Amino acid sequence: YAAFLDEKLLWIPSTRTLDLQTLQGIGPAALWLIHPSNLAQLAVAGEEQIIDRPLALMLLLIGVWVLVRVRRRLLMQLAHSAKAVRDVYSDRFTQTLRCCGATLLLAMPAALVVAFFGSRLAAHGGGDTYVYAVASGLSAVAMPLFLLRLFRYIYAVDGLGVAHFRWSEASAAKMRRYLNVLACVLLPGLFFVRAMDAQPDEDFQASLGRCAFIVLLLAIAWVNHWVFHPSNGALLSYLSATSERWIGRLRHLWYSIAVGIPLSIG
Repeated sequence: YAAFLDEKLLWIPSTRTLDLQTLQGIGPAALWLIHPSNLAQLAVAGEEQIIDRPLALMLLLIGVWVLVRVRRRLLMQLAHSAKAVRDVYSDRFTQTLRCCGATLLLAMPAALVVAFFGSRLAAHGGGDTYVYAVASGLSAVAMPLFLLRLFRYIYAVDGLGVAHFRWSEASAAKMRRYLNVLACVLLPGLFFVRAMDAQPDEDFQASLGRCAFIVLLLAIAWVNHWVFHPSNGALLSYLSATSERWIGRLRHLWYSIAVGIPLSIG
């Protein structure tokens, strides 16, 4: 009978509707994440991975230490490249390539640490549910963290956008603010969603996991509203410059898609 339903029904609800009982389940799910016994298991798993793979941890620490040590030099490289490309006599494509390299390196340290511990904890033996859930959450956060940091440096005053591609400084300042807001919601939201999905308790998935997913989509819609708004969005200068082309003429469509899709899913 279950196979018959799977074949004939196009859609069936996977969980109950969002109600007060669902919201009341957020507390137990959050307590499960910070319960001392679970945190102790996480510490043991991390210690085992360090003992089993000391060389990998040493390489990580050396790499992160080097990136942190050269951070000031990389920022100086951004400033130097920005100054060079503003002068017609010193403007070279190699300056842009150096800026690209510096931007990538500046965005890497935190994401490397998160990705390393996520992958190592995921490889932890014993099938511990809590450790696997945390590992899944960390793995889900690593790439978005890198991309957010990458775009943060791209939109910096001396970054690729403003200095090399001649993007509007006012638009870049708005984008930096929106990226900061998005990071505060996106990264925890992704962690909670993925961690809850990786553990077997459906009540946790339906409460904290689903609410985190809804908040995540609302935050994306809010940021997209301020980025793609046809009248005062962060992309206004670009849309105004292309107002006679199809991409500018369809600015209301881009706005509707960017805001409507996350709202409709949420």
